[in-house]
Amino acid sequence: MITLDRYWPAQTNVAECIRTEAEVVDDAVLLAVHEPGPLITRSAVGAVERRATEGDLLESLMRDASDGSAVLVAITGESGVGKSHMVRWLHAQLQRHLRRDQLVIVLVPKTASLRQVVERILEPLKGAAYENLLAELSKAVEHLQPRDAAALLGTALSNELAQKFDSGMEALRQAGLDNRPLRERLDLTKKLRDLIREPEVLDGWFSAVLERIVRQTLEGGSETQKGELRRFVPEDLIIPEDWSPEIVKPAVQSALQQLTRNDGASRPLAAEILQDALDPALRTVFQFSKALGQRTIEDIVDEIRRALLQDNKELVLLIEDFAALAGIQQPLLNLIIAESDPGGVRVRAPIRTVLAVTDGFLPGRQTILTRAKQEWFIPNTEATPEVIVERLTNLAGRYLNAARWGADALQEQFKKKKVADLGNWVVTFREALSAEDEDKLSAFGTSRQGYPLFPLSKISIDTMCRRELRVGNELRFNPRGFINAVLRETLNLRPLFEAGAFPPPNFKAAAPPGGVVVLLATRGWPQDQCKR
Repeated sequence: MITLDRYWPAQTNVAECIRTEAEVVDDAVLLAVHEPGPLITRSAVGAVERRATEGDLLESLMRDASDGSAVLVAITGESGVGKSHMVRWLHAQLQRHLRRDQLVIVLVPKTASLRQVVERILEPLKGAAYENLLAELSKAVEHLQPRDAAALLGTALSNELAQKFDSGMEALRQAGLDNRPLRERLDLTKKLRDLIREPEVLDGWFSAVLERIVRQTLEGGSETQKGELRRFVPEDLIIPEDWSPEIVKPAVQSALQQLTRNDGASRPLAAEILQDALDPALRTVFQFSKALGQRTIEDIVDEIRRALLQDNKELVLLIEDFAALAGIQQPLLNLIIAESDPGGVRVRAPIRTVLAVTDGFLPGRQTILTRAKQEWFIPNTEATPEVIVERLTNLAGRYLNAARWGADALQEQFKKKKVADLGNWVVTFREALSAEDEDKLSAFGTSRQGYPLFPLSKISIDTMCRRELRVGNELRFNPRGFINAVLRETLNLRPLFEAGAFPPPNFKAAAPPGGVVVLLATRGWPQDQCKR
């Protein structure tokens, strides 16, 4: 017989199985914790919406491409809603797909550095040609120091902004249009150009922003970091309180005033303008074409696809966060829309691509959706808060069951169950308990799948979700936030449980009803125990 603490996952298992980012777990763990959720398809112009399933998503990716068209699937939604998880779910499904032997699959995690992204995309080359390219890429990147690269990025950005301003004004003049929003955007573009060109602005303030982006691009990220570190965000345009320029040009002063006027109302647009210029600016800094022997990434991927055609294979790209790939976004878009049958003659292998696109972070988002013809949207709200809590309760059950087994045991189960439906292979963790402990375990309840929720319960999950996952007055479906604030923060308190001191006093600021407070006061218990 074992005690109830066996149902509280060990810390090593929590670390292995309950992770916030999909790319750091293997397929067995990912599928064991996968909770099917709602999907909505929208036409490129957003006029038509319909409910869809994950099966529909997989079918769309693997649709017939005999007409030579490039298959592009765009998964959209807010940060933290589960787009990366969905991309990894597709990756796991493809590993057992009936056509697996025909597919050359390249997974690009959002934590990869820009060099790693290029390496992964070029990996199908293999052999001496691939090794030589890797060596040249390493040389191109390793000589760049973040501080020096940030200075180069500042110059490249100002040049891109100047070019966008000039071309935008020329387009306005030729069209003879009085487009006020466009004029305001171009005016802000010019102000940002003037701002970045000012040495005092760079030295005293903005170089830190540029260095952060360069460092993330060079080194990649981690599962604890948000994608905003690799992008411009409105907060980057907040002028530091401890920075006070001595003398700046009138144009720069005008730009600073624009960013502070009306409580910084122009900062979101300013961040969008800078982000729009970041992709070509980073290409100038990194000069990948020079490292690739004066060839572009598109040229080399085209060679790969022509070689794959001879082997009767297809190329599949799975990209977890397109917005994080500034520096190769445009080349990437060019290569993923290149048809296999230009002019009706097949010259290269078909290509299938999945792009995860975070809402609000990609200026070229509409271009992608137009090419994809529709988007697969993951909503973060449901009809009622009760539905959200129910989904997260079931998600908790899956994670708890997986963490009780641990990664090694799940991998063994996964190998043994050769089934088409990758959701039915996980065994419910069960071990014999004393009658008393069995009653205790039952008191905590189970998820829809029958997984025990201990040390959580439906009531505690409901309470913590409503506390941790609200945005304003609205409860949001945010798996990443739920994993961090509810699952991990609770399960990491196992030492307190073993010491008989779980939950700690005032855990998650829980407050009992007034009647319970009065009753506790009559028991004569220590104050800390009453607060628990």
